[in-house]
Amino acid sequence: MNKALLVIDVQEVNLGENHHRIFDYDRELVCRINGIIDENAGNLTVYVYNYTPKNFINKFSPVKCYENTPEAAPAKALKIVSQYSFGKYAGNAFTNPELDKLLREKEIDTVEIVGVDGGACVPLTALGALERGYTVIVNEEGIGTFKYYAGRKKKFDEKLKHLGAEYK
Repeated sequence: MNKALLVIDVQEVNLGENHHRIFDYDRELVCRINGIIDENAGNLTVYVYNYTPKNFINKFSPVKCYENTPEAAPAKALKIVSQYSFGKYAGNAFTNPELDKLLREKEIDTVEIVGVDGGACVPLTALGALERGYTVIVNEEGIGTFKYYAGRKKKFDEKLKHLGAEYK
């Protein structure tokens, strides 16, 4: 098994010291993710960051995370152990074709996923990985879910388990 750890959207806007007030993630989540990064020391670690598209509608969004801004930066407490990082403008990290390209080049067959959000980007990325033939491990110890997405998380979890994703 060749495994990669995908760290999804652990950014200042949602998990940093000055995170947007709308996000209520457990403040210990980054510490747990760092522990999972340590546990995966022998595996490829890839960071994925979510960006807000610059368009007219998003000007009115209460939360903005434009590329190359302080909000979009990795959370300061996040352990960075590799130079591999990819941006995305949609929930599924595989919408950036460079991610799949890297994983294929490194002969990765299994991805373990941590990060935010358990009701959006994490399961959408897991679905994207399954569609591409990867074995998927969803590590719930390292996943944060926005309180308003709890119902969505439950539905995604059921779907992912049905499709063969492993949960730990």
